[in-house]
Amino acid sequence: MPKILALDTSSDNCSAALWSEQTMYQVCEKAPRSHTQLILPMVKDCLGHGKLKAKNLDALAFGCGPGSFTGIRIATGIAQGLAYGSDCHIYAISNIQALALQSYLKYAISQVLVAIDARMDEVYWACCKVEKQSNGNEDPYYRVETLGIENVTKPELVSLPDAITDGPIIGVGSGFDYSERFPSDVKGHLDSFDAEMRPEAHAICQLARYAHFKGVAGLLEDAMPSYVRNTVTWKKLPGRA
Repeated sequence: MPKILALDTSSDNCSAALWSEQTMYQVCEKAPRSHTQLILPMVKDCLGHGKLKAKNLDALAFGCGPGSFTGIRIATGIAQGLAYGSDCHIYAISNIQALALQSYLKYAISQVLVAIDARMDEVYWACCKVEKQSNGNEDPYYRVETLGIENVTKPELVSLPDAITDGPIIGVGSGFDYSERFPSDVKGHLDSFDAEMRPEAHAICQLARYAHFKGVAGLLEDAMPSYVRNTVTWKKLPGRA
């Protein structure tokens, strides 16, 4: 059974989680601007709970964004350092996909509109579909598909893709603090929303489990932050594809 350590520092939350012996263990604290002081003790706590050292891990995972630029860099640097020292797989996991999975685990609705406060009067957002995959007698795996791309726009430009079906849709994330400015057709399709939900390491760990199960390489050189804003802004410039 794989042993996977995950961490996230992309929001006000700071969290670390360990999957070992078919059990998830997580430590999580809401602690704005304290991530650098908290995350390494949380990692130590998780490893101690599993009676493991970093060299015993099969994989590491971290929330690669979008979210706080500083927070994303903290998680990226620590995860890269641990992976380099332990010579294990490392997975950069989308915080949007992590929130979609958290929403599914809490509300059992597979279609999720995720919106994260991007500051500067904008939101990061994307729609996702979550699929639970049975795994015999073991705990299930969860596959999250992003429908389209991860965006950063004014709240008024949030939209739902054609791939969304007639089933229920839920919205989650700090970006829903701007929900009054979302287009009326988007708000009309949502069954409800949860603006308090923040990314947590246990969901990142579950998505890393799926990646490991599917044989994704998890190479150190691919473990990079995803700021979204840089990519989208580049595409908006005249003449950029």
